[in-house]
Amino acid sequence: IDASRHNADDSEKYSYYFNLLRSKINQYSIKPQHTYNIDEKGLAIGLVNRSKRVFSKAAWEARGKRQSLQDGNREWVTILAAICADSSTLPPAIIYAGQPNSLQSSWMEDLDAGKDSIYSTATPSGWSNNKVGLAWLEQVFERETASKTHSSWRLLILDGHSSHITMAFIDYCSRHKILLLIYPPHSTQTLQLLDVGCFSPFGNNYSKEVTEQLHQSQALTSIKKRHFYKLFQASWYKMFNSKLVLAAFKATGISPLNPAIILDRFQNKPSELPRTPSPLLDVNRVAIEQFCKAIVKDSTSYEARKLVCTFNYLAARNALLEVENKGLHNQIDTRKTSRRYHQALLLQASKSYTSNAMLWSPTKVDEAQAQLCQNTRQQAEEAAAKARKKAEAAEKKVQDEREKEQRKVEQARAKEEKALRKAAEKAKKQRKKQESDAAKSIQLSQTGKRKASQKPPTEPPAKKQRARGATQVVVEASPSPTPPPITTRSSRTTRPNRKWEQDKHHRC
Repeated sequence: IDASRHNADDSEKYSYYFNLLRSKINQYSIKPQHTYNIDEKGLAIGLVNRSKRVFSKAAWEARGKRQSLQDGNREWVTILAAICADSSTLPPAIIYAGQPNSLQSSWMEDLDAGKDSIYSTATPSGWSNNKVGLAWLEQVFERETASKTHSSWRLLILDGHSSHITMAFIDYCSRHKILLLIYPPHSTQTLQLLDVGCFSPFGNNYSKEVTEQLHQSQALTSIKKRHFYKLFQASWYKMFNSKLVLAAFKATGISPLNPAIILDRFQNKPSELPRTPSPLLDVNRVAIEQFCKAIVKDSTSYEARKLVCTFNYLAARNALLEVENKGLHNQIDTRKTSRRYHQALLLQASKSYTSNAMLWSPTKVDEAQAQLCQNTRQQAEEAAAKARKKAEAAEKKVQDEREKEQRKVEQARAKEEKALRKAAEKAKKQRKKQESDAAKSIQLSQTGKRKASQKPPTEPPAKKQRARGATQVVVEASPSPTPPPITTRSSRTTRPNRKWEQDKHHRC
């Protein structure tokens, strides 16, 4: 125990506390069904408490298996628990470590909104703070207890945590007829109801659940926040029952009001030593021994005792294998669920509160999960439509490529046909030319060669004579006859240039 707690464990402080409690209960006429206690419990989700183990002497001497293993995940989760003196409990609030006021879908996979009554939120550290404390007061305590009061005062007993003594917290309690009673400093180990009667067995049971999970999975899968709610749920409903709640109020002297339960501890009365309970008999072992005695005459012989030991060994081994097989099956199921992609839930508050923090109820979580499922289906449909559109585009592209290749083949064939037609026309023209040249050659050989150098006879031009006397007579020369056509070597018929002929006559 810390020195501060040891020094605070004083009968005078406790006497003053109980006197104040008695006076306020009488002054405000507070009934047991209106008396509440709240406290926080922090859990490292992968750590376990000390436990006892049974192993063989050979394993002990081997010095390799003297300690139990744990997952070691130190991610922090805080539980806000509240109990009432009428043996009822308020829905717990879980504070995860994460983005403020947001929850991941994987954390809420095991939540059944129709069955479970629980509130959830997240803070960066996983601890409670001023906003979360005020949110719990507004959204959990007031909502769950207002219907029982009928305008009566309620008593809320709590420790002096900073999130419980803010001005906003105290002002809200004053406006809603909630009387606050704060424990003396460093005295929660003696006076805090949840610490004394509930959190210790709850923590031990949670440690057992974690150990059982590790044992079944053979430590193949680490404990994550997605596994926490399932382990927490099993421990919460098992330990927070009416019997345990009433025992906590009775052990701290709150209800029924009995300060002597606490104050008598300081009188140093000798306490009775606890008695060791008798061990339970192993039914399977007894059944095996009875069976051996029934079929073996001398059950004390070496062979009979060896047979009994063999049966016991086989029975124990079979039981271990069954447990191992069951754990592996559970581990396979856990692996399948852990592969799911987690997303943030789309949580929306129906109304605004004084605090900025939100504690989400199972109904809100269920609505957010339904919305998330709808969004997931919509995304899947959009992805399928996108994939279908992509496949259609790919098919159209293949079809276009096929048509393009077909057009190329047709164009090549048309080009080839055109080339063949051009070649045929060219050959036809060449053939006609050859035939024409051959015909001209034959005609030329039949007519013979014409004398191209022979010139036609020409008459000299008439001379002008000057007449004697007054009268002058001009005699013009007669025109020369038209020259005959000339045939060339290539059988072409030409006519001489008239201007050239005239120039020729003048030169002559």
